[in-house]
Amino acid sequence: MPAHDGETPEREAWRHGVGGALLAAAEGWGRARGAVLVRLDPYAASPVSVPFDERRMGYRRRAIVFEKRLV
Repeated sequence: MPAHDGETPEREAWRHGVGGALLAAAEGWGRARGAVLVRLDPYAASPVSVPFDERRMGYRRRAIVFEKRLV
């Protein structure tokens, strides 16, 4: 399964359609190559990315990921 460690637009570009355009282009690229699913891994505490992914782009929460630094 191909993966990309995505990009986040700079704060100055927020609310100007840049993030939506980037994500829509990535979805289109995948769709054109036969992809049937996109999985995002946003930073859960982000006050911007999670609502954007859900409300603006139509993604659904499907999992919870935990991490713990050992050093």
